Amino acid sequence: MKVLMIGDSHVGKTTYMAAMYKFMADDDKICIRATNSDDAKTLKRFGEELFSQGIYPDKTALKSNYRFTLDIRSNGISDFHFFYFSWIDCPGEAIHQHTTEPIPAELARDLVEVESLVVFLDFTTLNVQDNSTVMHQWNRIKQFMLKFAGRAREGYPLTLTIILTKADIDTDFNLDDAPVWNKLVEFINTVRNNQFLLGMLALSGINQQSLGNVYFTFMRSMLTGMIKEINRQVEIIENRTLWEHIKYMFIDDQTMKRLNFLKAYLEIFDNQIRENSGFEKEKSGYILF
Repeated sequence: MKVLMIGDSHVGKTTYMAAMYKFMADDDKICIRATNSDDAKTLKRFGEELFSQGIYPDKTALKSNYRFTLDIRSNGISDFHFFYFSWIDCPGEAIHQHTTEPIPAELARDLVEVESLVVFLDFTTLNVQDNSTVMHQWNRIKQFMLKFAGRAREGYPLTLTIILTKADIDTDFNLDDAPVWNKLVEFINTVRNNQFLLGMLALSGINQQSLGNVYFTFMRSMLTGMIKEINRQVEIIENRTLWEHIKYMFIDDQTMKRLNFLKAYLEIFDNQIRENSGFEKEKSGYILF
C-alpha cells in the first residue's frame, strides 16, 4: 500500500509524521515500525523531542519516502506482521513546480498510483482575505485532490484525508465567512457523491499536550488498504489445498484468528468514528464525506 502526503511548506507535515510514529509505534492494537533502523531512530527522536521538550522537527529533516510494517497485537499475542506500506512525504515546494522538474514529476506519478492521499492545510490561513498567494496554494491543492478523487471507482476504493493543522493556535474568526474554508466546503460537496471515495476532514493541533487526531486520521487513511489486505489473505486461506485444510484441522491457525480480530476491530473503529463525527474546533473534531 502507498500513502502520499502533500501540503505547502511549514504546514506541519513533518510534525504530523513525528506524532504519528510516536503514537502508532506504541499502540496496543495496531502498531507500525519503520523498516530502516535509522529512520526508526530519527522518527522516535523527533517524537520524544516534540512531546517532552516542545521542539518541533525541522521541515528538511525527513526524507521523502518511508517504508513501514503494520503489525497487529491481540490478546497478549506477540506482534503479527500484517503488511508493508510506504508513506511518501512530498516537499511543499513541489506542488507549485512544473512537472518537468524531478520531484514534481515523481509527485505526478505517485498521484496516479497511491491508494490514500493525505492533504495538509493550515487552519490559520482559512480566513485570509484577498490574498492571491493563499488562493493560488488552495487552487493547486484542489487540482491534486480532484485528480486523485477521480480515480476512485468500483473495485478500487480510495481514501482522501484532509487535515487542518495548527488548530491549537488561538484564532477568532467565523468559518462561514472564511474564504478558503468556503472553497474547501465546495470541493467536499463536489466529491461527496462518489461512494468509492472514503473522505475525512479533520482538525489537528499537535503540541506537547495533544496528539491532534493523529490516531483517527492515520486509521482512516489506512482503512481501505487494510480491508483489501484482509480479504486477500482470507482468500488465500480459503483456497488452501485439501492437504493444507487437513493439516490445519490439527494445528491452531493463529493467522485466521488474527485476521478475524483485525476485521472485527476495524468494524468497531468504523462504527465509532461515524458515531462521533462532528466538527468543533474546541474538540479537535472531524467530518466524514
